[in-house]
Amino acid sequence: ASKCFRNLLIGASVLVGLIFLPQTLQVPQVECIVRSRLGEAAGLPPAYVPSPPQANPTPPPPVPTPAPLKLAPQPMPHPHPQTKDKWFVCDDSGKVLPIWYAALEKAGSQTLYEDMKPVLRGPTGCQGLACKEVHYFELYWGRSNPYNEWYGTCSDFKTGKLVSDFTPSVVYWHFNPNRLKATYGSHYQEIVLQMGLREPLARTMSAFTHANKQGWIVFRHPHETFADHMDSFFKSWDEVGDPEHWITNLTSRSVEFRTVDQSLYYYCIRRYLDHGFLPSQFIVYPALMYLNHRDNLDTNPVLQAARSKLGPNTLRLPAGVKIKQAGANRNKGHHKTIEEELSKSVRKRLQQEVFGPANEKLMKLLAEESRNGMLLAGYTGQAGDV
Repeated sequence: ASKCFRNLLIGASVLVGLIFLPQTLQVPQVECIVRSRLGEAAGLPPAYVPSPPQANPTPPPPVPTPAPLKLAPQPMPHPHPQTKDKWFVCDDSGKVLPIWYAALEKAGSQTLYEDMKPVLRGPTGCQGLACKEVHYFELYWGRSNPYNEWYGTCSDFKTGKLVSDFTPSVVYWHFNPNRLKATYGSHYQEIVLQMGLREPLARTMSAFTHANKQGWIVFRHPHETFADHMDSFFKSWDEVGDPEHWITNLTSRSVEFRTVDQSLYYYCIRRYLDHGFLPSQFIVYPALMYLNHRDNLDTNPVLQAARSKLGPNTLRLPAGVKIKQAGANRNKGHHKTIEEELSKSVRKRLQQEVFGPANEKLMKLLAEESRNGMLLAGYTGQAGDV
């Protein structure tokens, strides 16, 4: 005990001595004194303590400075290492973003969402429709709360629910590809874009009925019929005089005819491919493909295609959870038939001038890009066949 007390006193004297050292001492001398007294306190022999340096030492020869090493940039470690199942996209700041976009309205997306709802996740704290359709890129873009603040952090994420966005117009608005790229940064090619395709004229009429019911299109008069809507469409079409220009220049006209635009599937897909998205990010299928195979979700061709890109354990309902109304469409509207609404001449013109040419381009695009990884759910033929 006395030895410990003695060492404690010596250590304290070292600290006091440092405070009152003469200012004329040089830094090497101070260091030497400190090390010497600490050595004594530790009971080390004097030979262990280095002697103070000479007053005017000969400077050592200069050492050449080595060239800086050029190291390849190392990838940032993933804050939440995922398994073979991909539940979300993790951006460079460690924030969660949706990985699965199931787009196009009036093509069965509501039924798909309702069936898969137990294993899907929307923004933190969302309720009702806001969990299904976020509409960030068209309604909230550029506001103070960025998209990557809506879903939480990757490190806190618990697997089992797929982070999704069923905003139906995500493939329609011309500005969305750039906005998705800006939001996802280097991770934008991790997104999976799923599109159900319905017969274009039937989808257009269904969209019109839905818009009339929900009020998301301002009609020219309160009792506008689908026939009136198509007459107005052809007036706009004829005024432009160039079908390609009318279709591709969405900013030059009203969104009144979004009913038609979203049925021109070729341009919806082409828009993303032209902005650097990969064909392998797309899953394309006839809308009835999902609806007609709801009796077995394990073998449903659409869900199988999605699992091939997202992982084998995704989009699987927990044991005991069953879907409702198997074989039925959850968001089915009621309206007259196309033949009752439109004259034969109008239907023929729509096919010859609008939907027919776009469908020809779509078939060639799907055939070409199926060789590059675009997935056609349920298709069993050879890639590249038209």
